[in-house]
Amino acid sequence: MDGEGTIRVLLHRPPSDDALKPAILYLHGGGMVTGSPELMAGSHLKLASDLDAVVAAPGHRLAPEFPSPSGREDCYSVLKWLHANAAELKVNPNRITVMGDSGAGGLAAALALLARDRKEMPLCAQILLYPMPGMRTGTEEAPFDDPLTGEFVVNRPLTAFSWNAVKGSLNRNSDQMGYFSPALAED
Repeated sequence: MDGEGTIRVLLHRPPSDDALKPAILYLHGGGMVTGSPELMAGSHLKLASDLDAVVAAPGHRLAPEFPSPSGREDCYSVLKWLHANAAELKVNPNRITVMGDSGAGGLAAALALLARDRKEMPLCAQILLYPMPGMRTGTEEAPFDDPLTGEFVVNRPLTAFSWNAVKGSLNRNSDQMGYFSPALAED
């Protein structure tokens, strides 16, 4: 991609390539501090084939080296690129979905909020798989305490590390807090 920097995007196309396809902007998991689109390449290929859709998987910047809003803005740039190049990519610009798992589930929710508020391009849907939608999860600030939170794959200390790394110097009273932690968004 062009712009301030380069963002890698893996494109997975369905076998039939004869008409405009829906697209899924799939954000990779890893608590926003680790991971890459290559880790899910097999699943993305299957998703593209099963849904007859183009799957675009960006390699966005990760915290703590790049705290908020770096990863979110990278993903927004890829969404803009996907819309701007829809004809060339054989993508229907009115059928673009954002999807993410784990930390990227929260990132996908934030991206959907950002796309709604900036009003530059539409999203068809958002799909959040076992998301991290809010920085309060697993902490004393959680609206409710689920004793199983963080007991299976990622524990509470790792979840807290991820959120603190992504937060960087963002102030809790910032008007950007809802984009950082979508569960805190007012609308």
